Amino acid sequence: MEQGRLDTLQNSVDALNNTTLAFRPGTRYQYGNENYNILGRVIEIVTGQSYGVFMEEHILRPLGLYSTYVNRNEAYRTGRFAQGYRRQFVFFTHKTESFGDVGNAPTGRLISSTHDLGRWMGIHMGLIDNIPDIFKKIIQRAHEPGNSVASRNGDFYAAGWIVSADRTTIAHGGNTFGFNSYALLFLQEQVAIAVLANISQANTRNVANNIKNVLDGNSAQAYRLDMMRFLDILFTLAIVISVPLSFVFFFLGIRRKNQKDKILITRRKFIITILGCFIPPIGIYFIPRIVPGFGGSWEFVLAIASHSILIGAVALVLLDASYAWFKLSKTTTMGR
Repeated sequence: MEQGRLDTLQNSVDALNNTTLAFRPGTRYQYGNENYNILGRVIEIVTGQSYGVFMEEHILRPLGLYSTYVNRNEAYRTGRFAQGYRRQFVFFTHKTESFGDVGNAPTGRLISSTHDLGRWMGIHMGLIDNIPDIFKKIIQRAHEPGNSVASRNGDFYAAGWIVSADRTTIAHGGNTFGFNSYALLFLQEQVAIAVLANISQANTRNVANNIKNVLDGNSAQAYRLDMMRFLDILFTLAIVISVPLSFVFFFLGIRRKNQKDKILITRRKFIITILGCFIPPIGIYFIPRIVPGFGGSWEFVLAIASHSILIGAVALVLLDASYAWFKLSKTTTMGR
């Protein structure tokens, strides 16, 4: 989706007009940001207000969340907006811009403070009473799991929360441009944990669970790499290995090409070898559609993940092509 089409929620939702459903509603659960954009647009149509204005007047301010913003520019003006970062090539980080497209606002672009986040979690645990009664009822409903579809790893989806089967735990996380977060609430124990990171590749969920384990007396914890961080390391290694090998195969191919003695191969084998070169690029093209969290497009990967992933993918394609050149450089074709 082009950046210019995200200036309003209407444009963002209209862009989905030709999109087909992934499955029949009510048959299974799959989280999707687009669903929240549609909901935000419904709010605009029903109330006649913009999504941001509605949220501030009817949700955020009545709940006492005065340091929470829908509009990024308002958050910037406070002078307390955190700088986001992104890791690249294992050892490097660079600043990244947090997109504030109005057309994507309902997908989780709220900007808040630790004070407001603490109050928000306290509201969900029933520890804060000075809120309108209607919200107390709504929040209770928000914790009710959708049991009409099968659970995923024993968890169900509620209104914005991942709820455990026994309803004792609710959680939700998010990853956007330069930021990562995870909130974990234990309703019966009245314990709430939120982990905020101003870097995309951070396993905030793992950190939150480790904190709870420490609170429970288990101090032996291990940090698991975030998927994006793991892929950054993996594709950085691909660059380090593939680029030198590509040059080696290329120059060895030139050397073999100049040799007089040739190896005869059939045209069929030659064509198969050439066609085989297209398999890795095609596979790499579909990586964003296969890997969870990649958003289905390389545009999204480049915005949220390390550039090492794209460069590593190109390096692998280069290695594939140079090796094919090396294999065919000393050959000459004959009949079928």
